[in-house]
This record gives sequence, structure tokens and C-alpha cells, in this order.
Amino acid sequence: MGSVSLVVDPPVHVFFGGKDLGLTPLKASLPVGRQTLKLVPPAGPSKSVSVEVKEAGGAARFDLEDL
Repeated sequence: MGSVSLVVDPPVHVFFGGKDLGLTPLKASLPVGRQTLKLVPPAGPSKSVSVEVKEAGGAARFDLEDL
């Protein structure tokens, strides 16, 4: 397993494999490698993003309007 810290503006709920990981900002433990996350804002459509999860950890920052 690896970890990734996520910051999304505005804050969103993050889902992985159908499981709600919580509201951003958050740190999640995920399998190492490229993973697809579903970002669900309080209003508006959900978006999918791909992040690279590393064993040593990492970070990703997204602006929802740019996705």
C-alpha cells in the first residue's frame, strides 16, 4: 500500500472503488500505482481523476473547475 494526500478546491468527497474516503483535504492509503478516484462536489457533476500512488507517499492538488 501507498498513500496520497489530496487537496481539491472546492472541497469534495473522494471515492475509490465505491468507498467514500472522506472530504478533502485528506490523506488516503491506496494500492501503489495509477489509481482512478471519483470526486463528488456538493453541487454539480462528479469528476474522475487519475493519481499516481507511491509507497513513500505523495500529494495531488486539483482545481475542480480545471477538470
